Amino acid sequence: MWKSIVLCIALLCLCEGSASTTGESEGSSSNIRRGRGPHRKLGLLESAWQRIQNILAEPRVTVTQEFYDVVIVGAGMAGLAAAAELKAIDPDISYIILESSNRIGGRVRSTTFGAAGKQFVVEDGANWLYEDSSYPTWQLANDLGLQSFKNDYRDFTMYDTTGTQVADATAQARLDVFLDAFREAEKDADNEFEDTGDSGFVDKGVVGLLNQNGWNVASDSSGNMDYIFQWLFVDFEYAESDTSQRFFPYESGDPYLVTDQRGFEHLVQTYQANNVPSDRIRLNTKVQAINYDVNFCGGPGPLYKAIVNTDFVEYYAQRVINTVSVGVHNSNGIIYRPSLAYPPETTNPYKMAQYIKVFYQFSTKFWDSKQFVYVMRDVSQRGQCHHWQDMDVEIPGSGIIRCELMTEAFEALIDSTTLELSAATLDSLLDPLRSAYGTSTVGTPIATYYPKLNLDRDFGYGAYGNWQVGRTFSEFARFFGGVDEFSSRCDHNGCNSLGEWIVQFSGSASCYEHSEFVHGAFFAGQRSARFAMDSLGKDVDTGKSECDVSFSEFGFTPFMGVGANRSNV
Repeated sequence: MWKSIVLCIALLCLCEGSASTTGESEGSSSNIRRGRGPHRKLGLLESAWQRIQNILAEPRVTVTQEFYDVVIVGAGMAGLAAAAELKAIDPDISYIILESSNRIGGRVRSTTFGAAGKQFVVEDGANWLYEDSSYPTWQLANDLGLQSFKNDYRDFTMYDTTGTQVADATAQARLDVFLDAFREAEKDADNEFEDTGDSGFVDKGVVGLLNQNGWNVASDSSGNMDYIFQWLFVDFEYAESDTSQRFFPYESGDPYLVTDQRGFEHLVQTYQANNVPSDRIRLNTKVQAINYDVNFCGGPGPLYKAIVNTDFVEYYAQRVINTVSVGVHNSNGIIYRPSLAYPPETTNPYKMAQYIKVFYQFSTKFWDSKQFVYVMRDVSQRGQCHHWQDMDVEIPGSGIIRCELMTEAFEALIDSTTLELSAATLDSLLDPLRSAYGTSTVGTPIATYYPKLNLDRDFGYGAYGNWQVGRTFSEFARFFGGVDEFSSRCDHNGCNSLGEWIVQFSGSASCYEHSEFVHGAFFAGQRSARFAMDSLGKDVDTGKSECDVSFSEFGFTPFMGVGANRSNV
């Protein structure tokens, strides 16, 4: 082989030299032509030899092959639950989990924040549990004694733009007006689905439904209070200023903010330790491509239908469960061969949204001892840290207060070059507190931090997906698969040319009924494992799962519950 390489390079260089000599002789001076002769060809041979030596000196990369029944992409809650479910169905199944980061947990990630000697664990991503005994995450949290704090969104103090405190009765009464419109909007979403079905449905968005029920946020300063309440129930939930009527359910159960100093990720780590052996997880292993239309019989097992490519290993599998986030899909972070029948840019109903927590720590607490402090902002600054959560209530003595920035506000504030919040911007976001409590009282924080999720590939360049206004259930079914009401078998992504369902598109976004929640990720992993095992001929019940709404039974209507924040799964 090396002789062939030597000969090819040598001939290439000689041909290049001949072509150059001939081409340059036309219209060139004789002085130039005299420099192109045997000496020039000898120089080309020397150059070719040098190139060969350089090639031989380079370290050779050996690509190895490994063979499994199932390859799982992603070691978040969905990937771990999928692995556990595979083993529960068939103890002899072989699998491997490939995780691009250096840790398990996915978008459940805890970090230590604070000044020296005053550090506490806070959450970059998922932050809430939901009180429902049917949710495995709630059950496990109780078993672990995971500390959490029930949020009460009526426990707040409000200030106007001048720093004057708003009478509690006034604010609470206006919140009641909003909630009346909000409940009617939920009913309208329900009724309109039943009347039209998916194909004939005109998606007004949640804000449109609020408008038709008499709730309109004025664009001038008279709408400042109304903006805060709409933000609390729309932006704060979906991380954007609007969402599709199809994505309008609120999660059942009361929300509990996780404040345990072991971190929310302790729950995921414990689940993994009890259910998924560490040697079944490959960290720092980024999947580059998935070829799901192969028939390879050279391995130790039966026919392999997919090859998952990483830097140094080709993983052969009969089936693949892909649990990456909406953002990884939408940024084409993985190459698919063949290309997806329904690519994300045309079919995925979700857009990756920004839900950014900005943490400030002070040596002394100066704010009201309520769970939340709301400070109205000028119209041009709406959404820019008007909503403050007192973390010192949940983590006593921490001196931490935090605000949240959702997609539109965050993108308006970041530096256009670095895509980060500058130090000056982080300081200016304290202006609402200065307005309410006085500049000298607020002083300078002893620590400031925010997770740069928009730059984090492992998070998918954002917090979680928001279903865009106008996108349909049919698109959801075709992108993720497994929704018979809207797509026939293999009229969706992941099927090969033989009509075999090879790649499961899983992850929390695929679990419609609990989309983009931690427990939704758990249910999605289980569901995908069952689908994969069923396609391998195992006797598995693939009937209605916790992720599914029976659209035909409920008139294309999602379940409507009461809850709060989607919590950055």
